[in-house]
Amino acid sequence: MFNPRFVPLQHFSNQNEYSCAVDDPTVNVYFFNARSLVNKLLEFTHFIDICKPALVLVCETWFSRALPDSLVCPVGYSVMRKDRIHSVGGGVAIFIRDGLKLNPVSVVCDISSSIDLEIVCVDVTFHSRIRFICCYRPPGYSVSDIDYLKLLVSSISRLTLHMLLK
Repeated sequence: MFNPRFVPLQHFSNQNEYSCAVDDPTVNVYFFNARSLVNKLLEFTHFIDICKPALVLVCETWFSRALPDSLVCPVGYSVMRKDRIHSVGGGVAIFIRDGLKLNPVSVVCDISSSIDLEIVCVDVTFHSRIRFICCYRPPGYSVSDIDYLKLLVSSISRLTLHMLLK
């Protein structure tokens, strides 16, 4: 059962029914942790068809390089994604409705680091430009997990600072 915890939650009347304000002039942006979108693609597409959000940010997509965008991206949307490379799980994606003015933002990590961050970033212009950052940190408390977190925070800081200076 596709039961993500979307933000904003008021768009759902109950677990089994989507109640989205598609005529609402505000921009609807959703975020959720899918814990594998691979096995929920039909339900995800159904949600997209009903709610027609401007953007959907997803953590733990569990996508792999072998899964092309054409199989995971609903019609009328494009996707920016960062799949986990060395193991199963993880990954992030931002689904963007066609027709929006967007600019992908490259995420630059510390060159000396061998850590592969799961982060994707895009600037979208509505009335003004807004930067959306979707990232995921795998659970854990080892030294390498703490190094990952430090690098992630550093990358996000650079992305937000760069946005403020523009």
